Amino acid sequence: MEAICNSILIVCRQNVNGITQTSLLEQVKDAAPDKVAEAVNTLLRDAKITITNEGNELVIREANPEEMAKFRGLSNEEMLVYQLVTAESNMGIWIRDLRIRCNLQQVHLNKVLKSLEQRKLIKTVKSIMSKRKLYMKFDIEPSRELTGGAWYHDQEFDYEFINVLTEQIYQYIAKKVF
Repeated sequence: MEAICNSILIVCRQNVNGITQTSLLEQVKDAAPDKVAEAVNTLLRDAKITITNEGNELVIREANPEEMAKFRGLSNEEMLVYQLVTAESNMGIWIRDLRIRCNLQQVHLNKVLKSLEQRKLIKTVKSIMSKRKLYMKFDIEPSRELTGGAWYHDQEFDYEFINVLTEQIYQYIAKKVF
């Protein structure tokens, strides 16, 4: 098994933009497809490779060493939840949608989310539209649609800013007209 894992890593290093699953099977000819699949799962579990869906193909890449360290020790459920949160980008994902997509019980999902937050992989953001708590990747800036942009401060409508802006506009118009 270790030899197959090493062969997969070598192939991934030679194809820095990634290699499709079918091309990988062609390049690792000396191993049966089920053994290659087992080796890929082992490398995924050890965070040595990543798999993304590009078009209709699975693309396999060697994982970035910094990324590997960040995900080392994550359970399958934690990794699944992290991937679902990351997929939503800067719009975030509501806990109910997470529960439906990952099919975890509420109590277990809460533990997973707490663990990911403690590792600073995800964060919570409140939406100004629905006041619901959304989860998103830790290092992503929330969408202006969620935060309200300049009109809101800490998810509260910024009346003081609006009053100052209104006064400035009034003064500007008064100078131009008279």
